[in-house]
Amino acid sequence: MLLDDGTPVPFDASAFDAGGLRLLRPGQRVRIETEGEGDGLRITLVTLQTF
Repeated sequence: MLLDDGTPVPFDASAFDAGGLRLLRPGQRVRIETEGEGDGLRITLVTLQTF
């Protein structure tokens, strides 16, 4: 996953298992909320953008 500024947001298979990331299409825009830092960074909310 890349932010609008090109910054990568890495995640592993457990992120797909936990929710909606498996439904994303290439180029799909999303809003994400995160928690923690470094190796403890977690995606806590994914909202698909439909505008």
